[in-house]
Amino acid sequence: GARIPDDILVTGVDNSRVAAESQPRMTTIERLYSQRGGLACQLLKEKWQGKDISGKRIEIPYQVIYSESFDSGDMGQAIMNRLLKAAGHNVLEVQ
Repeated sequence: GARIPDDILVTGVDNSRVAAESQPRMTTIERLYSQRGGLACQLLKEKWQGKDISGKRIEIPYQVIYSESFDSGDMGQAIMNRLLKAAGHNVLEVQ
């Protein structure tokens, strides 16, 4: 059968309890919600000041918590960066 992380890399989102309790422990992406609120307030302030914020892109902070399900070496980090970029996981775009 397939072995984690030798054959398959596994990751979760939002640092859930499932990630901590799984065997092997799952690597997870924790979005830093406390900073998201500040970014949203910044956008509202700009909007109230009459600035055009349509199409504005803001990167939302996150932290990757590497565990046993994901190789945290150079290759693993390169794969994680590509996954995050492809998913637009850390970008907020104003419509």
